Amino acid sequence: MELLYIMKKITSLLMSLTMALSIFGGTAFASTQPTNLNTSDKVLLERLVMAEAGAEPYAGQVAVAVVILNRTESGQFPTTVRNVILQKGQFESVSNGLIYNETPTTSVVKAVNEALTEDRSKGAGSLFFYNPSKMAKPSNFFNSLPTTIIIGHHVFKK
Repeated sequence: MELLYIMKKITSLLMSLTMALSIFGGTAFASTQPTNLNTSDKVLLERLVMAEAGAEPYAGQVAVAVVILNRTESGQFPTTVRNVILQKGQFESVSNGLIYNETPTTSVVKAVNEALTEDRSKGAGSLFFYNPSKMAKPSNFFNSLPTTIIIGHHVFKK
């Protein structure tokens, strides 16, 4: 009986620690587990990365893919890559249709594969990204979030 009580307490503490890490910048979203996607979802992710970060450095392409994967695990967004990408109002390239006109480069395909199969810490736990030069003024929402990393023209936030 006492062992069961101790195990329940340990489980509760681990869950609390994971939640605290995700809130306060730890690595709860830096999954090291490979992510398996069906082919159509992988192609959609590649197209999004191409449309949003095709002209960015390779590290920025990986980080954009990681943002999508982090969102699926965050509890704040849909749980599938497809639904995160297609969620209304989240990505300009989806809203304007650019995502459907872009052919991913070799670099983008490699970046997506890296995000899917390797440590996701390169995204620094980010759930958002934006290009300040494409915004007249960042919203209060973005300004309220901590910046995790800046890569190329993109600012990443969590």
